[in-house]
Amino acid sequence: MKKEIFLIGFLFFMGCATQKDLARIEQHLVYLNGKIEDLEKNQQKIENIISSQQADLLVQVGPLQDKIKELMGQREETVYELQQLSRRIEETNKEIERSEKRLAELEAKLEKTIKMMEEKSIPSSKTQKEEWLYKKGLNLFRQKKYEKARETLNQFLKLYPLSPLAGNAQFWLGEAYFAQKKYEEAILAYQRVIKNYPKNIKVPAALFKQGKAFAMLGDNETAQILWKQVIKKYPKTKEANLAQQALKKIKK
Repeated sequence: MKKEIFLIGFLFFMGCATQKDLARIEQHLVYLNGKIEDLEKNQQKIENIISSQQADLLVQVGPLQDKIKELMGQREETVYELQQLSRRIEETNKEIERSEKRLAELEAKLEKTIKMMEEKSIPSSKTQKEEWLYKKGLNLFRQKKYEKARETLNQFLKLYPLSPLAGNAQFWLGEAYFAQKKYEEAILAYQRVIKNYPKNIKVPAALFKQGKAFAMLGDNETAQILWKQVIKKYPKTKEANLAQQALKKIKK
């Protein structure tokens, strides 16, 4: 660009310009040359700044790239650990299934063994069979297996309706219903004790528990009538004392 400016000056000079014109042109050329130098200096400064910024960026980007690589490595490790965990969970589930299957087989064998032992332990005489079946139902009740207890006691009453233990069996049948909060069925079961086995030792208890069942159903009036009957008919029994206590509570 400087050469072009000098060339213009030379051509202008060759055109026989005046001294004044030449001085003006030369002054202008000096000004332009200064501007060019300033521009070149500014350009150099800009290039230096850009180079410096590029260097800074490289310094900043380096750790970022290292961090990204580190995170990618951690991600791969996490993915691997998750895959391993998934495999272990799958293996554990399979082991649980196998254990449950073995447990079911053992329970089936145990139930079969118990059944065989029960069959072998059934007594031969009629009286012994009665007692065995009654005790079985009573034991089931005490174990809180109320459904099975009721099935066994009903079976006993069906097979031995005239047995000396029939009244007791009927009472425990009512107790099983009561324990299951089937109060209406319990009331009917207790009533059969009172009606069918009036001389049985469980009659006072059946009458008292019948009152409790009515109370649980919200019929306190009927409950009080029944408890008063217990006190009147069986004054020296434990159930009479229980009936008196129940009446006091219900009147409060």
